[in-house]
Amino acid sequence: MKKLLHQIDENGERYLMLVFYCFIVFVIVIEVIRRFFPDFSSLWGEEAARFAFIYLGWVGASSCVKQRAHIRFDVMMHILPRRLHGYLYLFGEACTLVFAGFALYWSLETISTMI
Repeated sequence: MKKLLHQIDENGERYLMLVFYCFIVFVIVIEVIRRFFPDFSSLWGEEAARFAFIYLGWVGASSCVKQRAHIRFDVMMHILPRRLHGYLYLFGEACTLVFAGFALYWSLETISTMI
């Protein structure tokens, strides 16, 4: 059980991104085929692909933060001395936290409307 949980922790985001991406491709291909040949499209196809794309973005962002592959001050790492890299990492994490706070604040009205 512990090994399974470790595998999910290590690769869970990657598997979810693969599932969402394959779902998007599958739904869009089916919808294109259905529009041109039988001249009929489903009501749920476009919406499901759109939501899968949104979730793909969120899971991808989570994966990037976990791997420290998100946008940060990489150019500065080569310019500054090695002893300042820790401070630069902390500054980057603080900027990410501030941005997340702004995003949460500005999305609260939309979330309350949807609820």
